[in-house]
Amino acid sequence: MPVELDVRIEQPVLSTLEALRVTCTLRNTGDAALTIPSPYDRSGSLQLGLFNARGEALRMMDRQTRQFMMTDGRVDASLDLDTLGAGQSWTWDMDLASYHFPIPPGDYLLGVVYAFEPEQLHVEWGPQPLRVTESPLTALTVVRDNPIIDGLTLLMQSQGATGPEYFLRLHNYPRPLAAWWSARVLLDEMAEAPFCATADFFQTESSDWFHRKWVVWQGPGGTVCAQCKDRGDTVLSRERAGARREGMLPDGARLIRAALCSLNDELFVFCWNRAGRIECHALRDRQLEARWELDVPFSSDTMLSIAGDDRGMHIVAGWRGLHYMRVDADGQMAEQRQLFRTRLTPHAIQCEISEQRVKGLFAEGGSGKVVHLAVYNLASSERRESYIERMPLSADLTELAFDQDRAGRFHLLVATSARRLYYYSEGRGPVLIAAGEERFFPVIAAPQQIYFGLYRREHGYRFAQYQRRRQGSKMVGLDAHA
Repeated sequence: MPVELDVRIEQPVLSTLEALRVTCTLRNTGDAALTIPSPYDRSGSLQLGLFNARGEALRMMDRQTRQFMMTDGRVDASLDLDTLGAGQSWTWDMDLASYHFPIPPGDYLLGVVYAFEPEQLHVEWGPQPLRVTESPLTALTVVRDNPIIDGLTLLMQSQGATGPEYFLRLHNYPRPLAAWWSARVLLDEMAEAPFCATADFFQTESSDWFHRKWVVWQGPGGTVCAQCKDRGDTVLSRERAGARREGMLPDGARLIRAALCSLNDELFVFCWNRAGRIECHALRDRQLEARWELDVPFSSDTMLSIAGDDRGMHIVAGWRGLHYMRVDADGQMAEQRQLFRTRLTPHAIQCEISEQRVKGLFAEGGSGKVVHLAVYNLASSERRESYIERMPLSADLTELAFDQDRAGRFHLLVATSARRLYYYSEGRGPVLIAAGEERFFPVIAAPQQIYFGLYRREHGYRFAQYQRRRQGSKMVGLDAHA
């Protein structure tokens, strides 16, 4: 059949922390129109294969495996046919972050097959060489928000040959095995401690808002900078008040690593001023516009989490436990209360306003093994706690992450100074998950199923699933080429 397939690998050398991107072109070189599977066909007519140097298949990927990686729903294998006219071509881009786990370091071959049996169509491309390099992870920030879809945004920092490198990745929260997309960001930027803004709205008109992410950082000379990304790519259009913004911090101010993005693309950043108060500013194209200043009962070294919705801005502080404040649009204190009290040191605090809940993880300092978990529901004023008087582990606790499922059960990841990562839950554990890394950067997402995010040098950063009723190993996704 007179059909040609051409594939261009966007980056033939890539990091373990980013995704493979390809551009496919299917061309009809014959004299007659063809009715064949479209670029968005779900039947698996287009299949990508990852092979080792000997040509042995390590991983096969198509739109059916993509569905399996991205959703718990039933796989849809229906045909999507379209007409490709004589002399015409289809060209489409594919970000393969949603098709597979991150690829381990090594040299590979990538091959592509487009096949449609009813028309006796079988076209192959490649295999072409592909190299994946190791990227040591040095920092990770994670935010959860829900402008229309419940998502986890990961901003990863790695140490490259010429300095820090940054990678932005977007996952589903309910099933984060694969990512919607993954890309390098902040190229040629002098970025200090970058982080991502969260949406302060929920809307149902478009899913595009789910993929728009603002990355915020402190630049040279006390500037605050932000860059808008759409599916990992820089937004070039300035229709929505600019794709890059920059303003000067007030004298003596210190940037708080929290920012909010509104439905009309207003970007709010926060800082501590000289007097120890919290200031809110709108970040414009060329300036910071002061909005309000808030006097607070805690010091400027207190751990904070800031979120927003239609009721205002919500500030949670790790002060004597969990201290909550809600500020209206004019910066007036609308509500203030102590949600939870403990003398333990705050390790992680998160205000998940889309779920109307506040989460806090507290632990004993030094070589102590006491861990206290708390979740407070802002809508119902219900509080659930889990107090672990002594973790049954001999080594010191170095990293902790937790989540609460919809049944109210707590799930905890604990890394130790012995370079081991354990899973612990109510009535279960500790279960050894991985070993060998100084830092695992653990993340846990457990709304219904249980997913662990962890870094391993030989695999990069990936999520794996814990299946309690599975025979043999309970972990799915930890193998190199799963």
